[in-house]
Amino acid sequence: MHDYDRAIAEFDIAIQSDQSFATVYDGRASAYGIKGDYERAIADYDQALRLEPDNPYIHNNRGVAYEHKGSTVLAILDYRRALALKPDYEQARRNLDHALVKLRVPRQE
Repeated sequence: MHDYDRAIAEFDIAIQSDQSFATVYDGRASAYGIKGDYERAIADYDQALRLEPDNPYIHNNRGVAYEHKGSTVLAILDYRRALALKPDYEQARRNLDHALVKLRVPRQE
């Protein structure tokens, strides 16, 4: 079993015990994303955001998953939401800039 598979199994146990922690869904989503399972990653980020809708880090993370999946427009929306929540979030700004270049869209300030 790979470490990410083990992590997912541990997150599964934690979720079965208590489904109210966004960080657990965020962690499992990250593991799915690293494995390339972006559909499951996005589903877990969605659940995490239902629990913590104003968490800029989860918005950014879901944006990364969307971008890897090829849904750049949805990624841009998440990066912008992350920046609206935390304007000094440099990783989200870099991710947004990268996604905009991909689509050849001028950056809005």
